[in-house]
Amino acid sequence: SVTFVDQLKRFTAIATSGNNTYLSLTNESISDMAGNAVIDIVPAQALAVGAYTDDTTPPVLRWFDFDLDQGQVHMLFSETMDSGSLDLREAVLYGNSSNVTSGIFMHVARNWTVISHDSTLVSAQLSDGDQNAIKRLRQLCVSPATTYLSFSQDAIKDMQGNRVTAVPDTDAQEVRNFTDDSTQPELIDFVLDVNTARLTLTFSETV
Repeated sequence: SVTFVDQLKRFTAIATSGNNTYLSLTNESISDMAGNAVIDIVPAQALAVGAYTDDTTPPVLRWFDFDLDQGQVHMLFSETMDSGSLDLREAVLYGNSSNVTSGIFMHVARNWTVISHDSTLVSAQLSDGDQNAIKRLRQLCVSPATTYLSFSQDAIKDMQGNRVTAVPDTDAQEVRNFTDDSTQPELIDFVLDVNTARLTLTFSETV
């Protein structure tokens, strides 16, 4: 679940340094041992932080889901991420947990669209070209057992600019939930050359 700290990290103008970290509270916040309520601190007189420690911890990938039918990848991290920093060119899909034993791999995407906000859960829509490139490989992303992910530290950053902890290609992360392609292909165009008796068919996806 998203914690208070994860929610707080979404905001870039609050609690990102000692200069923008203040605290107010009501008399219902806490009492002393005799039951006396704490004195209010109203927002207009909020107390400045005495010491501020910046976030320097690299985020970690918790799990990822891959939806081949919709062409989407979903990744859950240990803290709120800057979704705009996502670079799937730094991520690779493998047909096995180790590229040494698999030999089947490809970059997740050359073109993608982030479809999530700054959050612990980051989702991206792959381009049609990238989806078709994945579907051409018969031993990659055809089941949970053939869907593994690795990426470098440059794949994404958290809201403080800390680079993600890399997932090495020798110990790639296995998919948590895999959704197979269940959409029927559609014929969208065809070309007939009577001189050569050649018929060229164009479909909506790799066939």
